[in-house]
Amino acid sequence: MSIADVQAALTRRRTIIREWADVDDAHWHEDDTRYALIDPILRALGWDTGDPMECHVEYPRGSGRADYALFDREGPIGKVGKPPTIIIEAKALDAGEDLDEGESQLNDYIRASPRMVQGLGVLTNGREWRLYDLSMGGRFSTKRVHTADIIDDEDSAEVLHTWLRKERWW
Repeated sequence: MSIADVQAALTRRRTIIREWADVDDAHWHEDDTRYALIDPILRALGWDTGDPMECHVEYPRGSGRADYALFDREGPIGKVGKPPTIIIEAKALDAGEDLDEGESQLNDYIRASPRMVQGLGVLTNGREWRLYDLSMGGRFSTKRVHTADIIDDEDSAEVLHTWLRKERWW
């Protein structure tokens, strides 16, 4: 998919986020974030969110479930021992400061795949996307390579396209 596809998806997501600002946060849940914000962006990046061979939702990891596990062409779910290429932990749009707490949850999911030493970890509430390069050494928090806010960052489409587009991993 092209960067224009990503920009178009982000434009629509920005509208949804702005319109939702006037609605009671109690009505917006993590599932809403996934369906209305994250899934369309992943599709714009080329991922088939309806194909569990490349995009598995609620992927079992340790004692929990990662919201998304994305697989490269070498790693369909049925292939024994092949870890996902990208693990995504989603939070509700209004998570705000709770997004920081999601970092340890994401790290736990990644550590549950000891062979997952390449690829990306992603923590997002649909508006803010935190990207972690798993090939980097050190503590998990030091692996964060980008934070893209799709409302405030003009280069958010470029960042997401560079790091998360399917063609990069396939």
